[in-house]
Amino acid sequence: MLGTQQFFQGLQLISQPGLRKFVVFPLLLNICVFTAALILLFSQFGALIGWLIGDLPSWLSWLEYLLWPFFAITALLLVFFTFSIIGNIIASPFHGFLAEAVEKKITNNQNEEDFSWQQLAVVVPKAIGRELRKLLYYLPWLAILLLITITPVLNIIAPFAWFAYSTWMLSVQYVDYAADNNGVGFKEMIEQLKQSRTNALTFGGTVYLLMFIPFVNFLVIPAAVAGGTVMWVELNRKKI
Repeated sequence: MLGTQQFFQGLQLISQPGLRKFVVFPLLLNICVFTAALILLFSQFGALIGWLIGDLPSWLSWLEYLLWPFFAITALLLVFFTFSIIGNIIASPFHGFLAEAVEKKITNNQNEEDFSWQQLAVVVPKAIGRELRKLLYYLPWLAILLLITITPVLNIIAPFAWFAYSTWMLSVQYVDYAADNNGVGFKEMIEQLKQSRTNALTFGGTVYLLMFIPFVNFLVIPAAVAGGTVMWVELNRKKI
């Protein structure tokens, strides 16, 4: 699948000289974010599962054993998705620099500027503004998902709904860095992804599943930024 191939191409790229320096800070940030997510998940897991399942009548208590795996998965998806949003907002300026460096590498553009903290200070407001724009795109669907999650009977499909939602949103998240670097508006970027929906979903699905593999997940976000850049370049090859 092309989206999966693009992710692993991004994984190879981040280990190359000239790109590693853009990976260090996001990598350290990801370690902190996922560690915090795990601590929260394990400390509040019982309460969260109880909230999702609710109080079942005694004659339906046996259903808890059937529903528990579904809601355990839902709790896991909810916590990790929330923390990934937070981590991406904080690290967004570095992701933009990484996407720019990857694009120059794969398009053989030798006009590479050295990273500077002065550049970072200029980029931060713009990068965070773009992340907030993505958040506005995510929130309506997130509200629908939360409604599904807390609605009895309907919430049985919650894990599947969360997976479908997260797969698309992760593709949007990581392709957007390259699009933003090239002055492409958010809506235009969404339309480009819709024209290659299968590619986008396989990419996002690969990112999502790998996020749950211990230690591997620390490299997933920078690899996804690089892989999303590869996807964007291939979608816009004739325009570059």
